[in-house]
Amino acid sequence: MGYRQWWNMYILNGMIVVDTFFVYSGLLTAYYLPIELDDKKHLNPFLVWLYRFIRLTPLYLAVLLFHATLLDKLGSGPLWPDTIQLEQQRCADNWWLNLLYLSNYFNSDEMCMFQSWYLSVDTHLFMVAVVVVYCMWRWPLTGNIMMAVFAFLAILIPFAVILSTRSDPFMLLYPHVIKDLPSSQYFRGMYVASHMRAGPYVVGVAMGYFLYKIKDIHFTIPKGWVYVGHMLCVFMCLATQYAGYVFYVPGAPYYVLGAALYGALHRAIWGTAIALNIFLLVRGRIEWLHKLLTWPPIVPVSRLTYCAYL
Repeated sequence: MGYRQWWNMYILNGMIVVDTFFVYSGLLTAYYLPIELDDKKHLNPFLVWLYRFIRLTPLYLAVLLFHATLLDKLGSGPLWPDTIQLEQQRCADNWWLNLLYLSNYFNSDEMCMFQSWYLSVDTHLFMVAVVVVYCMWRWPLTGNIMMAVFAFLAILIPFAVILSTRSDPFMLLYPHVIKDLPSSQYFRGMYVASHMRAGPYVVGVAMGYFLYKIKDIHFTIPKGWVYVGHMLCVFMCLATQYAGYVFYVPGAPYYVLGAALYGALHRAIWGTAIALNIFLLVRGRIEWLHKLLTWPPIVPVSRLTYCAYL
């Protein structure tokens, strides 16, 4: 019954929230990398990629090994073999694909730690973004063309895939799907594929580089406009999320063009709302909100988010 109630879309289409973190990732990459380039004047992409690998992988490896060896020994029960022991076996067989950040493309039906798809996608998009951002900094015309192509492909590829396969525009969270995500063909073929998730990351890259370009231009957006902007961003997010209800309506006709358009655009629209919200936070400086977001006790907690995610 819950699938027929539109107000449940905050859950049924709630996985779009993940795209918020792709925006953050792209934004931080495109903001801090040019600052580093201003200081060092050169870039070796392979060293940047290696640094990221070294920074993320040790803790990731520890959690992978725990899943592959000790996880199934922590409990028992009638559902244990079909859940925890299944996860342990998948990790024992495929942990090395996770370490190579390729688990979202190879043996994805036996993916170890299904939540780890995000790391693989983010790594692939980061590798592309490093090159694009460097080119925008070093050769603005060439870099801007590359950025435009990156953005165009981020929309075109999901549109073309959904149009050609007549797939759902996003992963519909029916019980048989969430029971075991890696066994879902949609999860494997579309949800975790890097080429299907680039939209919000590209939006983040664009906003990050824009913030870098204006970092020495001092201006503050009036408080009233900031509040209006925040409300518009919230409306964009809610409208994008709740529009997915039409794909849950029982017996509703399937329009492949509508599905392809929604599937190609909804993540980018969500990402645009998040990116604009960040811009308003940076340039609006609502005092109470700024104090809340820079509250010192939040800082050590924020350092633990990667551990909590794993």
